[in-house]
Amino acid sequence: FDSAAAIFWMYNDTWPAVRSWTVVDYYLRRTPSFHPVRRAFAPVILVVTREADTVRVYGVSEAAEPITATLRFGLMALAGKYPVDQTVEARLRPNASTLLAEFDARQWDRLGTKTHLAFAILTAADGIEIARDRLILPYFKEMKSPRARVSVRLKNGQAIFTSRTFAWRVCLDLDGEKPYPDNFFDVWPGIPSVLDWPRSLGRPRILRAGR
Repeated sequence: FDSAAAIFWMYNDTWPAVRSWTVVDYYLRRTPSFHPVRRAFAPVILVVTREADTVRVYGVSEAAEPITATLRFGLMALAGKYPVDQTVEARLRPNASTLLAEFDARQWDRLGTKTHLAFAILTAADGIEIARDRLILPYFKEMKSPRARVSVRLKNGQAIFTSRTFAWRVCLDLDGEKPYPDNFFDVWPGIPSVLDWPRSLGRPRILRAGR
């Protein structure tokens, strides 16, 4: 039995309440889970998996036509380096899951799964990011992460977030009142996270970044 559907519970609250399991509350404020769920339901996503001794990268596309893009993938050190870093041309089949790349997972074991994670990022020909994913194997509390220091600058209507080390779930907002383009997102070492940022949002302010 195969299914490409998903049942999502639940979108919003039907009465005022303290933050619950919804992604939008009664007043239409976005809760902290809103953006991770939005990213998971994007029309094109990457999925990094470990299957026995192999790390595989899948591209899942709901587009009606094939997508050709550049895939960068490998292993990322939480402290900031990329000991396994490969780039290939990837072609995603329409309305399907496509195996895009794979590599030997024993490299990961040798480097250490508590200090490294597997990653993949898909970029269009014009340099715009389409999707990204990363895989952490141990419990997050077991990861040996250095303290993250994230910087942000505004340029040409965009907010550009950078970090020398892996920064987990950068938080820009907790009350959900403003329509932020993203929130609770990772910033990878040396790879900027770029958000469209209208002037009405003011200057970005980082409330916290996990380590």
